[in-house]
Amino acid sequence: MGGSMLNNNIYINLLRQFERHFKHNRQDSIKTRHRYRAAFLRFLVFLAEFFRLEKLANLAPKHVYSYVNYLIERGASVAYIKLELSAIRFWHDKLSERRYDKLPTNEQLGLDRRTYGGVDRTWSMGEFPLLMDGVKNGTYELVLLPFCPEDSELQCIKFGEEHLSFLLPKRHRLAKRKSLSVSEMNGENMLLFQEIGFWHDLVLDKMPDSRFLMQTERYTFLELIENSSMPVFTTDAYQGPESHDRVSVPITDPEFNVTYYLVFKRENKKQYELLMK
Repeated sequence: MGGSMLNNNIYINLLRQFERHFKHNRQDSIKTRHRYRAAFLRFLVFLAEFFRLEKLANLAPKHVYSYVNYLIERGASVAYIKLELSAIRFWHDKLSERRYDKLPTNEQLGLDRRTYGGVDRTWSMGEFPLLMDGVKNGTYELVLLPFCPEDSELQCIKFGEEHLSFLLPKRHRLAKRKSLSVSEMNGENMLLFQEIGFWHDLVLDKMPDSRFLMQTERYTFLELIENSSMPVFTTDAYQGPESHDRVSVPITDPEFNVTYYLVFKRENKKQYELLMK
């Protein structure tokens, strides 16, 4: 986002209004407040550039809808957008004077489930057969699965691996172990981020005696990791949750160490020859 001198002045004015609230707020940890602050400042730049909003008190649902569309058009993931919205709602709720009491929910914004092109991409285990059928009937040209289907009509190419670990507080009774099986942790109360695709079903199936504190807001989830003693899952597939007060213990169960495959119709093999080399 560029900006004229006028828009820069509008941003500075909004920033001053915001800083008055930020300076006196002591709710949540310092790290969380600063994460929220950085996200809200990005929103202020947008408001100054596209709406020339002069008073934070006039922040309205239309501004949030527009910001979500702006982020989507620039390729932001739904998970990232939800993080930004958590911060925006957090600071909006702290305004002593505001035109609207509440801003739109994720559901109202169409973000209740992760989507791409209007189709849910957070697949559950029960949907894998539907994906394979979709490849065979031409609905999909290519899908990514955490296994290679044994089907004569389908071809697989190895795409990558993912290995889950338990992220345990250093004082946890099993924190010094080199590795753990899921059965050894079954019965523990744990934090669990809800939108983790097929892992969600697998965890509930393999840990029937555990109770899970489910979270849908990423910021809240990270805050709980920092300030609670409950174990949580982490992954090597991307930069997962971290904490100086926790240690990562690999999980030995084969189901929690998966290989992903690109799956397509065998008759279309020539289209993907470069991927197979």
